[in-house]
Amino acid sequence: EVPQVSVDAEGSFLNALSLEFLAHLPENAKSICGVLEGFVDAYEAWVLGQIDTAKALPKNKQGVAERISSRMKEALSRMKQGIHLLLHDSNASLAFGLANRAMHSQMRQHARSLKKAERVYRWRPFQLAFLLMVIESVVNEDSEFRDTFDLIWFPTGGGKTEAYLGLIAFLIAWRRLRYPTSSGGTTVLMRYTLRLLTQQQ
Repeated sequence: EVPQVSVDAEGSFLNALSLEFLAHLPENAKSICGVLEGFVDAYEAWVLGQIDTAKALPKNKQGVAERISSRMKEALSRMKQGIHLLLHDSNASLAFGLANRAMHSQMRQHARSLKKAERVYRWRPFQLAFLLMVIESVVNEDSEFRDTFDLIWFPTGGGKTEAYLGLIAFLIAWRRLRYPTSSGGTTVLMRYTLRLLTQQQ
């Protein structure tokens, strides 16, 4: 039995999750990246807390704990690389802003079609963390994580597709900016395992 997973979050970093806020990244890169650093700092504090908690585990579980801790540290390092990219690469900064604007527009239009009230549209923490973690490796062909297969492992209906779409929007915009005369054609291939998805739902 797998316990229910919650996507709720609290803390001073909530502004970092706002799509409308992140859409202004190109104009306010330094201040917005500062807010994103606060988001990553909160994750780092949680990681350190988990590592401390793991020290009390039985000896036969220490190996597993160390392996998971190592992966969390790697994810943290990659998220910091992502923020560094946004701060120092104008194409990446603009592409990230455009991706957030596109996702924000889509969410608003969807809400209007369902006649739902306007609200602040936010990424879920794992979605933003995923974006920050992978953007460096998708634009840098020499990245040490270029050949890493990054998979979001989350229950059906939790928001995996939105996270992938956010990354796709970023990559399409970045390619158009970086290679204006040769960026046409296929950028992304998506394959849905509909039979399994239907069974899960």
